[in-house]
Amino acid sequence: MEAPFDDLARLVGEAAHRVTNAQVSSVLAATGSEKATFEIIAAAALGAGLSRWDRAVKVLVEATDASE
Repeated sequence: MEAPFDDLARLVGEAAHRVTNAQVSSVLAATGSEKATFEIIAAAALGAGLSRWDRAVKVLVEATDASE
């Protein structure tokens, strides 16, 4: 993806609490659609959550294997 989409998606994944109204407005202006802007944000958040879930499961599997 290109800016501003990539910038917003990356920030949502890394530190969603730092996303500003200006960044969302910039994506909204670029897409011209609240629905598209929402989908970008939701996809980034879901992707980040799934990535964290995957890492957590791997850590738990490794910890379980190490104790056996």
